Amino acid sequence: MAYSKFPLLKKRKSENITLENYKLEFDSENFLKSQIPGAGLKSILNSYNSANGKNDLKELIKKIKFARNGGHPILLALSPDIISNGLSPLIIDLMQRGWISAISINEEFLIRDFEIALSGKFIDYINNFMNSNKIKGIAEETGLFLNIAFKEGDKKEKGAGEAVGEYLSSSKFNFNEFSILANGYKLNIPIVLHSLPGASKLHYHSNFEGKIFGNLLDRDFILYSSIISNVGQNGVYFATNIDRNGLDILINALEFCFESGSLLKNVSIGITGDIEDNSVRSDIEKLADSENISIYRIKGNPDLLLPIITSLLLEEV
Repeated sequence: MAYSKFPLLKKRKSENITLENYKLEFDSENFLKSQIPGAGLKSILNSYNSANGKNDLKELIKKIKFARNGGHPILLALSPDIISNGLSPLIIDLMQRGWISAISINEEFLIRDFEIALSGKFIDYINNFMNSNKIKGIAEETGLFLNIAFKEGDKKEKGAGEAVGEYLSSSKFNFNEFSILANGYKLNIPIVLHSLPGASKLHYHSNFEGKIFGNLLDRDFILYSSIISNVGQNGVYFATNIDRNGLDILINALEFCFESGSLLKNVSIGITGDIEDNSVRSDIEKLADSENISIYRIKGNPDLLLPIITSLLLEEV
């Protein structure tokens, strides 16, 4: 049927363009190489394709080993999924072996880690609300004890991470061995918290005091920036995943270092995971163009990559 309102376009003879004239997005050379039974991690690493960050992964491993051997700081930025996928013991093992100098976390991570220490379990508050469509608030024990930790920490002029770590250690909960915060305090590894107003249900618990929480976060940011300043001297910042808030805080800390007169000599930034936020991806590319900053991107599931990276770090050590 012909539609008079929509006359059909006519084909025109166009110039034939060969594959060689196009910018190719993928090359068969980047396919993962098949493995034989018993192949080691190095063989797997060598088969990992360049499109997913093979060269970046190799370089990041070298940078982390160089930093550790030279006594330069390694700052690990952790996402809450680390706890969800049962990787806390792996992180704690790296802490005990001296591979981690400092850790940064968000509020969801802090709550999950605290609840693991307290009961060996944690509540996924967001999914719980979405599935039930009911506002239940944060668990009473979590809200009460965390706010006690915040108040005690503020009196001692501590940051939120150290305050909670000290509270967990002094309380001697049954599952402290699985808590990254408790182990950080025990090993004297600073753990800093990043948050925003209304970031979790903790903020509308009856015992929550915004002024106290703000004081803790301010101290954590100063500590975080000071750590970044030291990372700038041949150290490594490694994020198991990164979002808009995490990247903004990193950029603000870098700017704070500059304004404070701290010159960054050489910063290596490693990031795992597929970044879907275009603004985050764009800003990471801008960082890569900055002087004295090297970016290493490894695509793929961070929760699968982290055990592989850990095994590669521990080889020949």
